[in-house]
Amino acid sequence: MPDTVSLADAKAHIDELVARAAAGEEILISEDGRPLARLIPAGAAGLRQPGAWAHLRDRITDETLLEPAEAEDLDAAEGKLTDAFGISRHRRQ
Repeated sequence: MPDTVSLADAKAHIDELVARAAAGEEILISEDGRPLARLIPAGAAGLRQPGAWAHLRDRITDETLLEPAEAEDLDAAEGKLTDAFGISRHRRQ
């Protein structure tokens, strides 16, 4: 379980936290009890593996990717189906 510190404490002790993370420790930075960020050693995330999505090659064809979008999907992408608060609404049929 990572050590959790508040955002204010992280700002005040960033040098110490970076040193702890560089030594292999994972530190969770939170604000008001909500996790915001994770401080981990630079090499911990690992490299992305080439071909990790290769199993989808047979499922997603060029035709699927190149077929025209539906009018409603285009309108949604352009924000035409979003109200003033950024909430999407569906067209009435």
